[in-house]
Amino acid sequence: MRVGLKAAIMARGLTQRQFSRLSDTPENRISELIRGWTEPTADERVRFSRLLNQSAEALFADDVRIEIRSAAR
Repeated sequence: MRVGLKAAIMARGLTQRQFSRLSDTPENRISELIRGWTEPTADERVRFSRLLNQSAEALFADDVRIEIRSAAR
């Protein structure tokens, strides 16, 4: 999960849906980027950095990897 991107969106008081509209990016693309399922394009890195007033490195760092395992065996 890219915590930096999610936190920056929340710090602006926006939902992912609102940021999607603001950035002219499909909602599912925002979700995929936050979850770390895909890499941002060069344009997205620049655009999101400007909109959120954060560096691209901070927004798109792979901060947290979460692994969920079943406790049942």
